[in-house]
Amino acid sequence: MPGHDQESVSSLPLQRGPDRWLASFLRRLTPGGGRAQGSAGPSRLRSRAGGGNRLGLSVDLELTNRCNAHCIMCPREKMRRQGDMEEGTFRQVLQRCQEYGKVKGLSFAGIGEPLLHPCVVDWVGMAHQAGLAVSIVTTGSLLSAELLKALLDNGLDNLNFSVG
Repeated sequence: MPGHDQESVSSLPLQRGPDRWLASFLRRLTPGGGRAQGSAGPSRLRSRAGGGNRLGLSVDLELTNRCNAHCIMCPREKMRRQGDMEEGTFRQVLQRCQEYGKVKGLSFAGIGEPLLHPCVVDWVGMAHQAGLAVSIVTTGSLLSAELLKALLDNGLDNLNFSVG
């Protein structure tokens, strides 16, 4: 974090609860305390998440730990088993996100490449239908115009590229 040392982060008031702690943390990272136009400060995150005065939570979900990239820093090859999430597990995650009520977003991310999962397009649609903002973190190597259109048509809200 530019301009912040470990001590300033560790001295944040954790006893306030996760929402207030996160807001405090973001204010320390953002010039002007999160009030600068175009910043990713707490007020902007609140409005994006639709959480009113509370920050909406987002869940990172690893659909697969398989990947077509061979990034030198990635520990994926050391994993004993590589595979894909089963549909029953995905449905259970969606159900729990809805039951909890504070989850506003679902991000398909992790060690694996989400676009390798055969159900990624359908699951974007299911998460969107469940009222969640849906993001994908990808290398982009498997992204075609057709796949992008299908993802967007099914409710994808955000696409992030991570290149190692």
